[in-house]
Amino acid sequence: MSTRFGASVTYADDDYMDTYFSVDTKDAIRSRLKRYKAESGIKDVGVDLMLRYSMNENWSIRGIAAYLVLLEDAKDSPIVDDEGESGQFKGSVVVIYNF
Repeated sequence: MSTRFGASVTYADDDYMDTYFSVDTKDAIRSRLKRYKAESGIKDVGVDLMLRYSMNENWSIRGIAAYLVLLEDAKDSPIVDDEGESGQFKGSVVVIYNF
């Protein structure tokens, strides 16, 4: 079994931030959230842990758990501030076959 610990920082450009964190007038009316314009910047920081277990020469399984914290304009967006959480857990399990 192998283990890996990592850290990450994500920068997002204006287009990404606008798509996922801005609230325009139409969306504000529909959702009752306040209007908000998200700008580019550091979107999140996180830590992750990966475990990999090789069952035999061809098959292995990998589990990944991560925790991310949204920052700056992402955290301040009413989508996150009013309706969501700035801390985000994510995880996955992957089965791998090597040829």
